[in-house]
Amino acid sequence: MFPPNPNSPRPSSPFMLNDDQVAPSSTVVIPVIEEQLQVHTEWVETGRVRVAKQVHEETQTIDVPVRHELIDVERVPINRVVDEVPLSRQEGDTLVLPVVREEVVTTIRLVLVEEVRITRRQEQAIDHQVIKTKSETVAIDRLEPTTASQSDSAHKLT
Repeated sequence: MFPPNPNSPRPSSPFMLNDDQVAPSSTVVIPVIEEQLQVHTEWVETGRVRVAKQVHEETQTIDVPVRHELIDVERVPINRVVDEVPLSRQEGDTLVLPVVREEVVTTIRLVLVEEVRITRRQEQAIDHQVIKTKSETVAIDRLEPTTASQSDSAHKLT
């Protein structure tokens, strides 16, 4: 700071004291002032956009793998006499079911007539199906902002 110029007039302010108003041993009270800032925002329209959505439909052919099971039944004639009913058994993918009948003789005996063989296997084929799929596109157009009189009525946020 530069020393005050004695030739310049002193402003008349309650905060400025002349030398004749201050005694050499007196206390000077200086008020402290604080400024406060208030901030707010306003909505201002700078432009507009228009969004348009279109749905496009197209037909597509797709290949869908379809799986199903086939059962082969094979009857194998045996015609053999057995003492007891044979149990069912599994031979790989084939289930073997014995079929017996009782024959009347002087004694009753079991005759294995045949075996039914059931084999499970899978096949896969392509099934052509026609389906409709949809897709969407979006178009955005920018519009001009509204006039200043409309932006004066904008919302204020504090």
